[in-house]
Amino acid sequence: MGALEEIEAIKRLKARYFRLMDTKQWDQWGDVFTEDAHLAASPDPNETFHGRADIVKRVSAVLRDARTVHHGHMPEIDLTSPTTAVGIWAMEDMLRWPDGGPMRTLHGYGQAWALTHFLIDKHFDKFLTFYRRLGELPPDTFLSAEIINQIFDESIGIDRGSLEQQWKAYMATLKTDIELILEADK
Repeated sequence: MGALEEIEAIKRLKARYFRLMDTKQWDQWGDVFTEDAHLAASPDPNETFHGRADIVKRVSAVLRDARTVHHGHMPEIDLTSPTTAVGIWAMEDMLRWPDGGPMRTLHGYGQAWALTHFLIDKHFDKFLTFYRRLGELPPDTFLSAEIINQIFDESIGIDRGSLEQQWKAYMATLKTDIELILEADK
């Protein structure tokens, strides 16, 4: 299989991941993972699931009563060896639970993965503090932009202008696939 066919197969795998999760076809959803897969649901080590069976058991338990819609867009996939690849998807999801669920609604955005990777790389402890503080909120807390921004600013402790300059400098060090290929050919 050529590189383009491998990349297309990865895209289709991720599409199945979203579709099978949303339709709650848990046995088939489990098949998108290897037996020894790990899934980190958050930076909290207690929310890292080990093995296909554990992933399916824990994710299906949380989403059992939820109505979910997941969208993945514009994948950036790099084949890193004959048997490995890395990928980033812009992503959006909407999850709704009935009364009494872990929360009422969760509307997630994944477009900020580049910022997330920067924060993990350069401000790991502060970023973990941000996630820990979000996790400490009462389950029925409506996570408005105001609350999230306040907790973020308090946890990170760096003014937004300085943080943006750091992020832009970090982004300038990243290279596109084409740049990496051209460098490898030199």
